[in-house]
Amino acid sequence: MFGILGAGYAVFRNNTFSARQPLVVRDEATSSFDRLGRFASQTELKAAQETILEMTQNPEVVASALRQIGPPKGNSDASWPSTKVIDAVRSKGVNLLAPKGSEFGNTEVVYLHVEAKSKARANEFCRAMFDNLTEQMRTVRRVRADSVIAELTHTRDLAKRNLDEASSK
Repeated sequence: MFGILGAGYAVFRNNTFSARQPLVVRDEATSSFDRLGRFASQTELKAAQETILEMTQNPEVVASALRQIGPPKGNSDASWPSTKVIDAVRSKGVNLLAPKGSEFGNTEVVYLHVEAKSKARANEFCRAMFDNLTEQMRTVRRVRADSVIAELTHTRDLAKRNLDEASSK
């Protein structure tokens, strides 16, 4: 009886393979020379890692990675990937993990973890996720930098206007 159950399980189970990519999170954008890329506090590191987790789960990032590797078994599908596939992969096939069960913020290393139906596809998907995650993070940094530049430009213009008013008085 147990042999039949074991054989049935072996036939009907879904094989999934996983791939991991270690990532080192550093504070390069706002770092001072004395910290050499380290975050000022554990809270800042944790916040950065949680931001990366949110970007990892972002439907645009997952969709771009899936488009990059193409549909399974080489099928050519113009509508690949569907929102249903993206949501399924996003919720079950992609994650960002702290090493050895530790929590975010305890170490600078995190792992991008993906799952797929074959080992080769898992490796391709991991590489595609890394590439698209990197590009998304660049976009986020660019938007933040543009926002800071706009704010500083506005402050400068306001200060110049106040100086001109004070000088004219």
